[in-house]
Amino acid sequence: MGDTGQRRRCLCAGLGLAALLLGVAGPASAQSIGGEVQKHVDEGLEGATPTSGATKPPAKAPPKREPAKRAPKTQPASDPGYWSGSRGATPVEPPKPTTRYPVRVLKGLRLDPGLGGAYRGWRPQGYPALEVSTQNYYTWSVDVGFGISGLVTLRHGYYESSAVAAPSRPEASITARAGTLLPKLTRVLGVLGFPAVSFVWEPIVRYETRAFETTVRPLKPVRVIPHGARPEQPTTDFPLQTEPLSMVSGFETFIVRVMYKHQNDPTGIVDVPRGKFPELYVGLGLTSYTKPYQVTVGDLVLDELVFDARFRGVGLAFGGETTRSPLSFYGDLAAQVGLGEVQLMDDYTLNDALPDDWLIGYAQAELTAGYLHPLLRTAPTLLGGIEATAGGMTFFYFKTFAAEGERETPPLNWDLLWGVRAYLALPF
Repeated sequence: MGDTGQRRRCLCAGLGLAALLLGVAGPASAQSIGGEVQKHVDEGLEGATPTSGATKPPAKAPPKREPAKRAPKTQPASDPGYWSGSRGATPVEPPKPTTRYPVRVLKGLRLDPGLGGAYRGWRPQGYPALEVSTQNYYTWSVDVGFGISGLVTLRHGYYESSAVAAPSRPEASITARAGTLLPKLTRVLGVLGFPAVSFVWEPIVRYETRAFETTVRPLKPVRVIPHGARPEQPTTDFPLQTEPLSMVSGFETFIVRVMYKHQNDPTGIVDVPRGKFPELYVGLGLTSYTKPYQVTVGDLVLDELVFDARFRGVGLAFGGETTRSPLSFYGDLAAQVGLGEVQLMDDYTLNDALPDDWLIGYAQAELTAGYLHPLLRTAPTLLGGIEATAGGMTFFYFKTFAAEGERETPPLNWDLLWGVRAYLALPF
């Protein structure tokens, strides 16, 4: 009985414990930590897969993301595809290339023919016994320049005259006038360059001759001394004259020079712009001219004798020029300075009459300024130009060793020249 009662008590205790365990286990499975965690995660994350057979909520489509906008690629302004402003703005067109005149049509050869007309003036030195008035001349001219592949360049080939039969350098500069004399002028110029010799130093040879013819009227009786007279002859061998005389003055210059061409470009008469800095040159110059002359020392004139004199000089030649380009101004300066000689007769010079410490010097210069404009902007380009020229020359005495206060250089001769010219050129 004792064992049976003990078994009953154990069985009841076991059944009570089992009932207690079963009562606790039911609600625990419904509120488990894992389940709470799963539920929380399912509610917090959209589209998460539920565990333990939980129903999958409907998936939501992910939001569409706009692609990141890229900044427009920056291009330089010189690029033809360059756009300014915001997208859709009107594009800026690139600048059109500028035509550089003149437009040539020949390859390897430059040919620059031209025609022109001018109004020239000449003011020779006056004398108390001779009426030598200022003379003006209407002239026509032809001009040509050419270059051959940078080997040789005729920068100027120029002829100008006021008549078909123009004066030339005469044997006698003053003679008795025959018939009616109209003032005449002629000018010949040749400038030949050799650009192939050096890249920037171009040897150039320049020759120019001019002749002026007019009438001289003696204001008192004068004796004309021919160039072939002898210095020991008496002046009475030559009769006094009062009739009008024919006067011709001939000028010649010859220059060998070297030009510094910083642009390194052989040019003809006309070229495209190459810069504003002038091309400079230096060289040796020779001058010679013939004219009627009365011996002058300052204001003192030997007015009874008129010599058929020859003036000569040798010295330094220098100057510069800018490129003759359309739509721009250009300039040219040519000058000489040196020692001179005045030959009154074949065997006698004015230098022979000077004291030992005196010499004769000379100086001459000519400045030209002009403008060139394209009249027809075609190929080839027809150009029109206008230019003005002013210059002159003088011979003078000077003392080799002058004391203080003895610095005068009395002139013995001078001539002034000027002109205005209009011309057409057609560079090929």
